[in-house]
Amino acid sequence: MEQMKEVPVLGSVLNIVDTYPRISAWIVLSVGIVGLLVYEARDVGLSAGNWTALIVASIIVAGLCIWIVSWEDEDETQDALLVKSKTSEMPAAVVEDASPAPAATDDAPAAASDGSANSDDSADSKDSDDSAADSDTSKDSDAPADSGGDDVKDSDEDS
Repeated sequence: MEQMKEVPVLGSVLNIVDTYPRISAWIVLSVGIVGLLVYEARDVGLSAGNWTALIVASIIVAGLCIWIVSWEDEDETQDALLVKSKTSEMPAAVVEDASPAPAATDDAPAAASDGSANSDDSADSKDSDDSAADSDTSKDSDAPADSGGDDVKDSDEDS
């Protein structure tokens, strides 16, 4: 990038872009929009006043787009400055000696080191829960669906 800035014409353009990034983006976006406008509307038969109005409106819209996009840049810059100022004001952290965790009390059951006893109990209870769930679902599937007999009228009642 530094080598490109040493080129006579390109260097001055890059310095302008670095100095005024939003205006540079506005110019580039405006040129692109106007170029597309001219290409697409070349056969429409617009008068000079129409062309002028469309080109000016396109340039204004491009400026508004760059301005709206720059809101995010301003927010990020302000957030970075805020974080930087907050961290510079914060005192150094003090590390205290960590105390050991309290020992297990008699109220809570101690877990087995290998966990085999607890896993068998949970597996048995899971199997019994599954069989109960299976019997519940089988009852539901065998039961006929409620047809809502109130909706069906007998033909004898209509007479």
